[in-house]
Amino acid sequence: MNKAKLVILLTVFIDVLGLGIVIPVLPFYVFSIGVNSLNLGFTVLSVTDLVTVLFSIYSLLGFLSSPFLGSLSDKFGRRPILILSLAGTAFGWLLYGTAKEVAPWLSTHGLGFGLAIPMIALLLLFLGRIIDGFTSGNFSSAQSYLLDIAKDDKERANAFGAIGAIFGLGFIFGPLLGGQLAETNSFLANLLSGVGLGFISQSFGLSAPFIVTGCLALLNTLSAFFFLPESHKLEHRARAVSKNPIRPIIKAFRHPVLAPIFLAWFLFSIAFTSTFQGPIFSLFTQLNFHWTPNNVSLALTLVGVLGALNQGVLIKKFWLKHFTELQLEVPAYFVAGVGFIIMPNVNVLWFLVILGIINLSTGVARIITNNAIAKLAAPHERGEILGTTQGLVLLAAAFSPTIAGKLLSINAGFPFYEAAFLTFLAAGVIALNQRRLDKLEANSRKDSTS
Repeated sequence: MNKAKLVILLTVFIDVLGLGIVIPVLPFYVFSIGVNSLNLGFTVLSVTDLVTVLFSIYSLLGFLSSPFLGSLSDKFGRRPILILSLAGTAFGWLLYGTAKEVAPWLSTHGLGFGLAIPMIALLLLFLGRIIDGFTSGNFSSAQSYLLDIAKDDKERANAFGAIGAIFGLGFIFGPLLGGQLAETNSFLANLLSGVGLGFISQSFGLSAPFIVTGCLALLNTLSAFFFLPESHKLEHRARAVSKNPIRPIIKAFRHPVLAPIFLAWFLFSIAFTSTFQGPIFSLFTQLNFHWTPNNVSLALTLVGVLGALNQGVLIKKFWLKHFTELQLEVPAYFVAGVGFIIMPNVNVLWFLVILGIINLSTGVARIITNNAIAKLAAPHERGEILGTTQGLVLLAAAFSPTIAGKLLSINAGFPFYEAAFLTFLAAGVIALNQRRLDKLEANSRKDSTS
C-alpha cells in the first residue's frame, strides 16, 4: 500500500475513532464539568440536554460546512482541504480534552469574563465542537481522494469497502480506548503506568481519551502535509465554488437520478443517528439493562469487530461475489427495519444478536448506496456530491438525537420504532427508483433498436 492511501485510511480511522470515543464517554465527561443546568432566559437546559446539544452542534455545523468544503476540494484540490480539516479536528479535540485544565488558567488570568470555572469549561467544550464542526470535511475529502485514484467501478466499490472496514476498526478501538483511558484503574491505564505513561490516565482521567485523539489527529495532519500528493487532476477541477452551503443540498435533491437516492440516504441517516450514532444507545441500555459505560464500550467494540469483518471481507468475498448491488440494496434496508422493531422487546442476549444483524445489513446498505452515488456523480462534482452525502448524515444527527430523546422519555422503544419506519421508507424509495431506472433503460434500448 502506498503512503498516500495509508494516510487517507488513517484519516478515516481517526475520524471514526473520535466518534467511537465520544459515544460512551462524552455524557460522563460533561457531567464531570460540574454544570447542572444552563439558563438561556427563554429555557433552561439540563445537563442531559447539554450532552445532546454538544452532539448536535457539531453535526449542524458539519452539515453547513461539509458541502462547501467538498466544493472547495473540487476547485482547489483534495490535499489542502484535507490538511485544513485534519488540523481543525486536532485543535478541536485538544481544546475539548483540556477544557477542565484550561478553564482555571483563564479564570486566574482574568480571561474568563467573570464566569465560574465550570461554565468556562463548558464554553470551551462548545468551542472545541464548533471548531471541529466547521472543519469537518476530512471524511468526504478522504472519500473523494480514494475515488480519484480508483480506476473503475470495482475499485470504487473496494474503496468504499476499505473505508467501511476502517469505519468498523474505528468503532472497535474508539469505545475501547475511551472506556479504558477514562478509568484510572483499567487494564490500559495500568499498562501505561508500567511503561512510564501512567500520567495520561492518572492526570487527565475522563479528559484522556479526547487528548489522545487530538494528538493522533495532529500526527495525521503532519503526515498528510509531508506525504500526501494531490489526487484531483487539473482537467477535472470545477471552475466555481459554491459559497452557499445549502445550495449543494438543493442541487442534489433536484438531480434527476440522485434525488431519490439522497432521500433514501437521508431517511436512513435519521434512523441510524436516532439509535446508535449518538447518546440514545447509551441511555436506552442504561435504562433497560442497567449498563455502565464499560458495558456500552464493550458492546460497541463487538459491533465494530463485526462491522470490520463485514465491510472489509464479506462485502468483497461473499455479498458482491454472490449477489449484485441491486439485489442487495432493498433487502439490506428491509432487514435493518425489522431489526429495529424487534430490538427494544428482547432480553440482553437477543438484543446483542439483533444489534449484530442490524450492523451487517446497514453496513451493506451504506456501501452500496454510497457507491451508487459515486458512480452517478461526474468527476468535477464528486467532492461536492460526497460532501453533500456526509452533510445529510450530519443534518440528521443535528436534530434526530433530540427528537429520539423526547421519544425515549415517553417509551423506551419509540426511538427504535421511529427508526424502523424511516428505514422501511428508505427501502421503498430505493425500490421505486430502481423500477424507474429499469423502465428508462428499457425504453432507451427500445428506442435504439427501432
